[in-house]
Amino acid sequence: MNNKHLDNLVAIGSIRQYEYVSLDEEGNIGEGEFRNTQRLIIHLHDGEKIVVECFCSGSSQDTVLIIS
Repeated sequence: MNNKHLDNLVAIGSIRQYEYVSLDEEGNIGEGEFRNTQRLIIHLHDGEKIVVECFCSGSSQDTVLIIS
């Protein structure tokens, strides 16, 4: 998946790269039949990275955002 805003940050040199990862309900890479998770990993120039994860929790399909 691409994002024009993140692509722009790469182009101007603010971040080194980014990647989206889809995980199934068991935490395996790929999409499952039920609650899936999306993870955005932003790679910084100093080797550090920011990981943003969203997932559904409970029957109401609430979204939770985790930044680590």
